[in-house]
Amino acid sequence: MAAAKHGHDERVAVEAVIRAFFEGPAGSGKTHQLIEEAVTASREVLLHPEQKLLALTFMNGARHRLNFRFGEKRELRGRFACLTFDSFAGTVARRRRALSRSLPPVRHGRDTNDFDRTCIEAARLLELPEVANWVANSYPLVVVDEAQDLDAHRLRLLKALSEACCVVAAADEFQNLNDHVDS
Repeated sequence: MAAAKHGHDERVAVEAVIRAFFEGPAGSGKTHQLIEEAVTASREVLLHPEQKLLALTFMNGARHRLNFRFGEKRELRGRFACLTFDSFAGTVARRRRALSRSLPPVRHGRDTNDFDRTCIEAARLLELPEVANWVANSYPLVVVDEAQDLDAHRLRLLKALSEACCVVAAADEFQNLNDHVDS
C-alpha cells in the first residue's frame, strides 16, 4: 500500500492507524473479508441512525462494485455511501472553502493536476480536527478498497480521516494502477 517514495516504514505506519487491513491477490477473498469486517464494525461504530459508512476507492468501476456489494448487506442498506477519493475530496474542499482560504497557501508543482490539487486541499482541511470530526459525525466508518492505488496525496487524506474515523482497508500489491507507485 505504500505510495511513491514511501517505503516499508510508511506502510507500517499506515496499517497502525486502521482497524483492519486485508492484503492479497485477486481471488483471495480480501474484498469479501473487507465487506464482512465493515458489517461487523458498523454494529460498533454506526451508533446513530443518520450515520453512514463511507466507502472510498480510486476508480468508478470499483465504486460501482462496492455499491453493489454493500447493497447486498441488509444491515447496511441505506447506511452507506460509495465515492471515489477524488469525488470525496471535491466535496470536502467545496463545503469547507471558506476555511480553506484561511490556511497558508500551498505551492504546487507544475505536474500537479487538478485532481491531486483537490486531494491536497481536502487533506489539509481534514488535518484540522474540526473538519475531521465534521466528517466523522456523518461517516464514522471509512472503508477503502484498492488501497494499493493510493498516491501520496490520497494517502495523506486517508491518514487525516483515520484520526477521527474507524478505517478498514484492502489492497492487492500485484494490481497497482499507478505504474509510478511502488506496492
